[in-house]
Amino acid sequence: MPGDIRAHYRQLLEQYASARQQYLRLERSGASEDELQNLRFELRMLRGAIETTEHLLRQGQK
Repeated sequence: MPGDIRAHYRQLLEQYASARQQYLRLERSGASEDELQNLRFELRMLRGAIETTEHLLRQGQK
């Protein structure tokens, strides 16, 4: 189980990094506020999932 959680955690970090890069690209290219807002929402959701997964990993270490 902890290995599964760690694999999921790595996947979330990769997704977050990719979404962050996409956000920065769109911001530089002058994307619409709607597009940027959608990506900010996605980044917040991913950050929440990352924080939850970090909590689960910490609980597993106790």
